[in-house]
Amino acid sequence: MKWDDDVRFLVADDVGASESAVDELVNKALKVDFFNKKMFDDHKILTSHGIQTRYQQAAYKKKDSSIDSKYCLISDTEKKVSDTGNSINDNDSTQSKEKETKENESKGEEIILNQNKENELAPLLKGESSFMDYYNRFAISDRQIRQTQVISAAIPFLNRGINVEELSKLMKLATQIAIQSNALTWEYVKGILKNWYKIGIRSSADVPKHKKQSV
Repeated sequence: MKWDDDVRFLVADDVGASESAVDELVNKALKVDFFNKKMFDDHKILTSHGIQTRYQQAAYKKKDSSIDSKYCLISDTEKKVSDTGNSINDNDSTQSKEKETKENESKGEEIILNQNKENELAPLLKGESSFMDYYNRFAISDRQIRQTQVISAAIPFLNRGINVEELSKLMKLATQIAIQSNALTWEYVKGILKNWYKIGIRSSADVPKHKKQSV
């Protein structure tokens, strides 16, 4: 697929995201080889060996299923095998390639999902937010670890439809309880949040009153 301003706009409009967010997702997909980076750098084409292989397998009955040689990532040997319907690899090799393709697809989907969640959680992850003020007492210096921990705990609540503002209050309250209990570990906070999720807590107002003592 040719990647240009028009396509970027159409994709952003279709999924309801900003064009800059779509660009960022494409760049991340290129970094993990979901798309071929050289092909993108040279021709602004979003493609990969796996995409082209699956296209030829699906379109082999068409009169012309060829791929422009300028953009083709499939070797001549692979083309011949595809044309004749014969395989030059054993079953293990074929399964290995299929597994690799599926893993790359899964990785690309995971990047898109996580990026969407990170964007949604941006207000919660800011250092000046009331929750992060408490969370920073855990003295976890690695920013990436901090964000990963928070996102992992927050996603189930987001998927349940709880907004970020209310989620921030819940996570702040769980952190307060951990500090009050002298249990300064993220595992303790995560355990509180898991329990609240399990019993259907949707806001700080739902938390039992005796849990709301101030620190």
